[in-house]
Amino acid sequence: MNVNIYNRINRSINENIKLIYYSYQDNSFNFYILGKSGFIYHVLIEKNYQECNCEDFKESKFCKHICFVLFKLLKVFRIN
Repeated sequence: MNVNIYNRINRSINENIKLIYYSYQDNSFNFYILGKSGFIYHVLIEKNYQECNCEDFKESKFCKHICFVLFKLLKVFRIN
């Protein structure tokens, strides 16, 4: 596994990130996440697509907020 991806997953599980609100409509989930920095991020999860409005996502197309939703909230994959 890429070290950067591992670090994002690890930070998403261990940092103080909180879910504020979520909704489901038109086959997509919308999550509003309060990040460690105090900003509120919008994470969109669809069947074949995910998106976040943070700077890390704009650079790499994968961020700790998406990891938080997938691994900590939805428990898509469990890491031991």
